[in-house]
Amino acid sequence: MSSHVLSRLPRFDTALDADTLSRIGVQGTPPPAVPEAAAPAEADSQPTEPDTDPGPDLTQLNAMVAALSTAVQQVEAQGREQVRTVLQSMAQQLLPRVSEAFLAEEIARTLEDVVPVSVSALEIRAKPALAPALREAVARTEALAGRCTVAEQDTSDPPGVEVSWQTGGLTFDFDSLLTDSLARLDAA
Repeated sequence: MSSHVLSRLPRFDTALDADTLSRIGVQGTPPPAVPEAAAPAEADSQPTEPDTDPGPDLTQLNAMVAALSTAVQQVEAQGREQVRTVLQSMAQQLLPRVSEAFLAEEIARTLEDVVPVSVSALEIRAKPALAPALREAVARTEALAGRCTVAEQDTSDPPGVEVSWQTGGLTFDFDSLLTDSLARLDAA
């Protein structure tokens, strides 16, 4: 009985014709016939040479990599030099302005802590560019407001801010500090 059922199924080891395909419900063209085992082709009497493509020339590739490495190092060095130059230029232009803006406040805070309370009068001599900001900072500080007078330095006076009172005084030499800071920036 099983042979009768199996006899109706298509065989897979042989090519099917269109009638058989339509009978089992498959539409389309039959697949190409698979040839029986073909006889192996006779080998040529001469062996074939393997493909001897040497590939890219490694010496040229190494030279290109070395040139690229040198170019990258030069670009990095130029970039570092340019950044250093720009930062130095910015510092030279901005540090004096920024320092003058904060210098007056810092002097007022320092004088409030350093000058004895018993001192009734202080004279502060500053550069003409700094004097107005120093006047404002002293006026905002309660401990100094009534006791300080701010005067502009002459051009012959040494640079810095000089504070004096009857029994003492002190000097703020911010120009030297600025010069030292810029020199450290140059060294870095």
